[in-house]
Formats: sequence, C-alpha cells, structure tokens
Amino acid sequence: VDGRTVSGDVLLAVGAGSLEEALQWARAARAAVVLTRGEADGTGHDTSGIAVVVLDSAMPWSDFAAVVYGLVLEGRETESGRGP
Repeated sequence: VDGRTVSGDVLLAVGAGSLEEALQWARAARAAVVLTRGEADGTGHDTSGIAVVVLDSAMPWSDFAAVVYGLVLEGRETESGRGP
C-alpha cells in the first residue's frame, strides 16, 4: 500500500478510492478482513477468502480503529506479530 509492505489479519482501507482498491490492498497484505467506508455496490468484486465490512462514511476512522485495535489485542497474535 503506497509502497509500504503491510501484513495482517484486519486491514483498515483508509484512503481507498473504491471497494476494488480496498480489496487489492487486502490481498497484498494477506488480510482476512478488509474494512472500508462508503458505498458497497456488491457486484463484480472477487472477495474470495476476504470478509468485507463496509462502514458508514459518517463514522470516523479513529473511532473504528480503536475498536478494531482493542479486538486484536484481546485475541490471538496476528501474522504481523501484534497481539497479547
């Protein structure tokens, strides 16, 4: 993503211009879940192996990131090495 190597179980697609771009980032990161904001048209996207969560665009990323981060820290260690 933007020239950086990323890896993990949950990818917050902050700045993705579309659901397809968010899915591309998720595949590159080997993520199991991608979280994005905006409208999901639900057609023509290859989501195999990736759970997609589309947030209301009114919800601030910072609020949602805090919830996700808490869940990750309470769960198992992730591929990126974070966890309890």
